[in-house]
Amino acid sequence: MRATQGWLGLAAVCGGIVGILYFPLHTLAYLASQDDAEQGVKWGEAGRDLFEPLLDWGSADTVYRTYGKVYVLVVLGLVLGLLSLWARRQDAARGIERWAFRIALVGYPLALLGAIVEYWTPYLDFGFAAFTAPGLLLGFVGSTLLGVALVRRHAAPRLGAWSLALSLPLGFVLTALNGHVSAGLLPLDLAWIVIGWWLWSASRESGDESIRDLGDGAGRS
Repeated sequence: MRATQGWLGLAAVCGGIVGILYFPLHTLAYLASQDDAEQGVKWGEAGRDLFEPLLDWGSADTVYRTYGKVYVLVVLGLVLGLLSLWARRQDAARGIERWAFRIALVGYPLALLGAIVEYWTPYLDFGFAAFTAPGLLLGFVGSTLLGVALVRRHAAPRLGAWSLALSLPLGFVLTALNGHVSAGLLPLDLAWIVIGWWLWSASRESGDESIRDLGDGAGRS
């Protein structure tokens, strides 16, 4: 079980890293796909100049939908990280922590479903309204409550727990400043990189201890 938790944690690390690296491209592609020129943000023009070779290889809509497919991998990483932490904490979780997991375990998969519908089917607007928006709202609320519980109980690395606890306000601020929700996911990306690596490391240490115990047992026999 610990080995599975570790691999899921490592998947969360990968998803979080991808989320941090790709979000400028997804955001800029989204802004370029909007008809309203005022939709852009202050750094938008400089960003388009900097990343132009990665943004002008197709129509604005095509580029945006393509980077949206990467977004699916990011959200999948968040889901797997949450599942890994839940597997580790489910016996110890009480009160607000258990409710936080319940909310997040609905929100994260709903956001993942929305990402799939948005970018892998023709129903982009429907996918966002029906699945992504409510999923992200529940996910941010659940993450914030979970982070608060983890901070209070010292049950996860401090940086990861605080990133979860502040994910709701920071997510709204970053989305408003940058113009797209992929920027708002940055606190969650960071949180699950830290927590995912912690889970992965814990699983490796547990495996090493098991090997040593087997060796000791063989020596005694």
